[in-house]
Amino acid sequence: MNLDNLLLRLQALRERVSEMQADCSEALPQAYLPEWTATTLAEVSMALSELQSELRGVSDHWQLATSTLNSTQCLTEQKLAETAQVVRLIPEGRDITEIKLAEAALRESEARLQAILAHSPVSIYLKDLQGQYLLINPEAEKLSGFSQEQLIGKTDYEILPLVVAEELRANDQKVLDTLTPLVREEVVPWKHGLSTYISVKFPLFDAKGIPNAICGISTDITERKRAEEQIRFQARLLDVVEQAIITTDLNGSITYWNRFAETLYGWQSAEVIGRNILEVTPGEVSKSLAAEILSCLQRGESWSGEFLAQRRDGTTFPAMVSDAPIFDHDGVLIGIVGVTSDITQLKLAEAALRQANQELELRVQERTAALSQTNRLLEAEITERKLAEEELQRSEERFRRALVHAPFPIMIHAEDGEVIQINQAWTEETGYIHSDIPTTADWIARGYEERRELVKAGIDRLYDLDTRVWEGEFTIKTRYGETKIWDFSSAPLGKLGNGKRLVISMAKDVTDRKQAEEAQRQSEARFRAAIEGSLDAFFIFQSVRDEGGQIVDFAFVELNSNAEKMISRRKEEVIGKRLCELLPINRAEGFFEKYVHVVETQEVLEEEFPFSSPEITASWLHHQVVPLADGIAITSKDITRRKMAEEALRESEERFRQLVETTSDWIWQVDENAVYTYVSPQVRDILGYEIEAVLGKTPFDFMPPEEAQRVANIYSHLIASRQPFTDLENTNIHKDLRLVVLETSGVPVFDKAGNFRGYRGIDRDITQRQMAQEVLRTSEERFRSLSACSPVGIFETDLAGRCLYTNPRYQEICSCTLEETLGEGWLQCLHPEERARVFAEWSLYARDGREYSKEFRIQTQEGIVRWIHVRSSPMFSAQGELIGHVGTVEDITSRRQAEADILAALHRERELSELRNSFLSLVSHEFRTPLTTIRSSTELLERYNNKLSDEKKQTHYRRIESAVDRMTHLLDEVLLIGQAEAGKLKFEPQPMDLVPWCRDLVEAMQAVYNNQQQSTTEQYALTFTSSGECTDAQIDEKLLAHILTNLLSNAIKYSLEGGTVQFDLVCTAREAIFCITDSGIGIPAEYLPQLFESFQRASNVGTIQGTGLGLAIVKKAVDLHRGTIAVESEVGVGTTFTVRLPLKSSPLVSN
Repeated sequence: MNLDNLLLRLQALRERVSEMQADCSEALPQAYLPEWTATTLAEVSMALSELQSELRGVSDHWQLATSTLNSTQCLTEQKLAETAQVVRLIPEGRDITEIKLAEAALRESEARLQAILAHSPVSIYLKDLQGQYLLINPEAEKLSGFSQEQLIGKTDYEILPLVVAEELRANDQKVLDTLTPLVREEVVPWKHGLSTYISVKFPLFDAKGIPNAICGISTDITERKRAEEQIRFQARLLDVVEQAIITTDLNGSITYWNRFAETLYGWQSAEVIGRNILEVTPGEVSKSLAAEILSCLQRGESWSGEFLAQRRDGTTFPAMVSDAPIFDHDGVLIGIVGVTSDITQLKLAEAALRQANQELELRVQERTAALSQTNRLLEAEITERKLAEEELQRSEERFRRALVHAPFPIMIHAEDGEVIQINQAWTEETGYIHSDIPTTADWIARGYEERRELVKAGIDRLYDLDTRVWEGEFTIKTRYGETKIWDFSSAPLGKLGNGKRLVISMAKDVTDRKQAEEAQRQSEARFRAAIEGSLDAFFIFQSVRDEGGQIVDFAFVELNSNAEKMISRRKEEVIGKRLCELLPINRAEGFFEKYVHVVETQEVLEEEFPFSSPEITASWLHHQVVPLADGIAITSKDITRRKMAEEALRESEERFRQLVETTSDWIWQVDENAVYTYVSPQVRDILGYEIEAVLGKTPFDFMPPEEAQRVANIYSHLIASRQPFTDLENTNIHKDLRLVVLETSGVPVFDKAGNFRGYRGIDRDITQRQMAQEVLRTSEERFRSLSACSPVGIFETDLAGRCLYTNPRYQEICSCTLEETLGEGWLQCLHPEERARVFAEWSLYARDGREYSKEFRIQTQEGIVRWIHVRSSPMFSAQGELIGHVGTVEDITSRRQAEADILAALHRERELSELRNSFLSLVSHEFRTPLTTIRSSTELLERYNNKLSDEKKQTHYRRIESAVDRMTHLLDEVLLIGQAEAGKLKFEPQPMDLVPWCRDLVEAMQAVYNNQQQSTTEQYALTFTSSGECTDAQIDEKLLAHILTNLLSNAIKYSLEGGTVQFDLVCTAREAIFCITDSGIGIPAEYLPQLFESFQRASNVGTIQGTGLGLAIVKKAVDLHRGTIAVESEVGVGTTFTVRLPLKSSPLVSN
């Protein structure tokens, strides 16, 4: 179409529109009425719009035509609305060819517009001057996560955080203030996450040139931003890893040298880049080893090993080196990446550990020989233990018979799941006998339909109890299908002979009470769910009547949350208040009378009406009033948005037209032969060609030959299937011969008859995105190589400390998968004792953006405990904002274990030395006196035997016997404490009656001391009292003899002449309490903490003989009974020892 023809078409249409305006001054003929609708005039206006785009030089004609057309349309609609009848018939014949041509052009343009909006790869939206959304295209729906119905009519303040909404509104206001386009980079937290995009915003104007809306076109650059951030993260990661990371090409020239490599080798990065690796880091590497390393790398395999490396200053250090190949995208080897760790400390720790192990083995051999003799003595006591077990079985039988007749259900079960016994009440309540439920697992399977794992876990915890516990209420199912609710409580019941712990569980049936409570809760829940579940505002009112019975108002009884929003008041503020007093509009607008009518007639009222009141937030309401016994229930629905929708739809078409010329992408249309029939002006920016140079050609004319063949094959299949396509990437040649990558989307075009006429679509320039993705892929490949061969774990976290990434070495150290370490899953790897402290420290460092370096323990799922050293550094965005942390995890278990072994060996050596010194001091001191006595007496007997009387001789014999007894007693105590320290002290409880046993012990000791008192002037009083009965105590008789004999002997030995020793025995249901009180010299307070340690004696004992081993033996014997011992003493007043032993003693799990 040439310029003259277009001018003629424009002039003819303008004249035609002028005729329409003149005809509208009178009523239109009824026969012509369908042609002169607003739709026909709108199509003519669209045709003029296309002429304007083709003839940009005749803008004055276009403005006049559009103005005239709009006036004609308004006059036509107004005249029809006023008359709506035929007042005069004007016969006329006109040539409407141009109008029909305009109609066809209009329909084609409208279809093009709809296709552009539907398939545009960019986000397009319209807002009014108040910031409310008027239109969004499908791409905007995808970007925001909101549908068009969810966004239309809302502002950014209603869907986004306040800070973001304020920033977006400020940009919109700047467009309205300057009336010029604005380009900004905006970051918005949409539903699917944080999105970054380039936004172009510009004002839209009405026919008078007044701005009436804002149009925005946004291009998503989130992936590009993420790629940039990922590259920065990887660069930062390489700097914070505390291993030397070096990359070279195939000739050995260094291409990368990280910060730790500078520290380790002493060379700066700028000094070594481009130099050969063997010149910078010479080491003890043979030619054969170098060949082996190169061969592994050429095969695509990694290599790791240890050798001696050399620093810049000539010093050497042992190094662990891991090498891995670097490939390009075609799989060609292009370089090598190496990771080096200094293992000097590890080598030193290994040497120290070997030395400590050798010394420890030598001491163990010496200790084993001493303990062999003790073991033979212990075997003789096994027979006594068997007798004790038989008595225990008889006691347990008596206990079972007592439980059978209990009035409530009782079960006794062992920690391996065996049900030992259930009583008759259990069988009556459930219908199960013991053979039905031989284990707790069988009881759980039969008695519980739900929460079985929870019940099993609860039962397993019972075996660690030391007191009675209330477990709570559980629902069980009987053998006959009846459901009951039991309230359980359990208590420990000691152990079986094989060491298995027992628990007794008791139950109370609370089914009836729980059913009553549940019925009440369900009734309340149904009512609450009914009103709160309503999507509309819901009110219940009670009639308020005067003395004559007339309704004078209604009182609030109930309302839901939507009702609170509608009247802008909380429920607590209105319950009990009167409707017309709180909302006077109900009486002023006549609603009160309607409500009264509903109550009196019991008829339902339903209506829609406009509403204007400061108390009500809605402008239009749908109202339903339902009568109650003496009140009403009102359901109100805000239909304001529905009423506003029609107005918004009427304005949408004009806004669509203004969007076409503002999109940043290239819009095109081709015919069925793929020849361009339309292209938008953006083709100049994308390919550099003018529109005329593109029309008449195909897309393949602008592609390299191979690319053209590939895309042509794809296009031929598309034509055959007549299907739309999206995101088809293709490479084109720019006018300046550079390559441009486009992303093409299109939709098939059909004529009215359904015949295929080509494709219409959009091309988007993604060259920069492709370049960024290529850089990212290269960076990621290098990062994967480093991460895979790194000897340390690597991790990344966000600002909240949640883990975003871990490498394979990290997962190997923690013995978990990648998924288990992400988020806050890494916390589960921490040792329970370390978890709270480490999390608190890490949270503080992460929040402040500081570097972190700590050593602590972790525990794997298999229960393995490891020591790790964690280092991390903050990561910052290009704008300097803290965005997370990156760090490393190093397994230092071997080093920590070596340190611990060395310290333990030193500590044990110190203890053995102190024990040896104490023992030598004891022997030299305690043996000297009796040996002197023996030597003196034997010399006197030998020299003066004939001169001494028989009485004198007997005195010397008794002295020798006493000295020998003292030395024997000392050796017995040393042997006994040795057995206790070695864990070989036998503990064999057996039934015994404590009261007569203790009385016999006191009498025996009294007789011994009576004999001693005959040869001295010292007098003592030993008194024994008892309360309660301990006829069936399970206690080791030998150990008890050691305990009481030692305490009673000490009480007598350290008492003053004429002192009193009081021995009290108190028997309770669970334990025996032994109290021994003397009136002796007492124990200084500073000696009480170490009183029960070996070779410890107080400073005030003077010349009173003693070894310092007796109370240590007492403490060991009490501990074997799982008992306690306490002491109270005052110097010069006396001392009281209190020993508490359980009546049903059982041996420790390990002595």
